[in-house]
Amino acid sequence: MAGWDQVALAEGDSDRVEAIKIAILDARAAKDFATSDRLRDGLVAAGFEVKISKTGVEVDPSPSADFAALPEV
Repeated sequence: MAGWDQVALAEGDSDRVEAIKIAILDARAAKDFATSDRLRDGLVAAGFEVKISKTGVEVDPSPSADFAALPEV
């Protein structure tokens, strides 16, 4: 994975990813695993590595991550 310092970000890109991370945590807390899985799978399809644990959600972009393809929250 490239990491955040190696990708070109447009205004709002990091905010969108942060909103998805929060939505994943909220869905998991509500035991809405279908939504959590949909958001995680959308991130992966857009070129992000996603790690979900009891302590949170880590998201790292690949060099070819497509911010335009991020899933809708």
